[in-house]
Amino acid sequence: NTYMRHILSVQSRRSQYYLSMMGVHPRAQGRGIGKALLTNILEEVDADTKAEGIGLDTENPDNISLYEHFGFSLVETVTIDNLAIYCMFIPRQKDKP
Repeated sequence: NTYMRHILSVQSRRSQYYLSMMGVHPRAQGRGIGKALLTNILEEVDADTKAEGIGLDTENPDNISLYEHFGFSLVETVTIDNLAIYCMFIPRQKDKP
């Protein structure tokens, strides 16, 4: 579909992981579950010497600052049928001790 074609055109420019979906039930939010999940994913990516990093997309502009807090950068914004899609990426931390 149009959405995936645009997203893949942005994200497939690198040898990378892609976080397609992650969420925490609203009643469980605020307990560090999302942070633990994302931290674990980033550790897995950092351990893979063949990956350049991990990409994701979000339609919620409020999520941008959350992902930036973890080190992601906004790569591109794509608009499909008045829906803004924010494509983000974080490189693998190659020099991490």
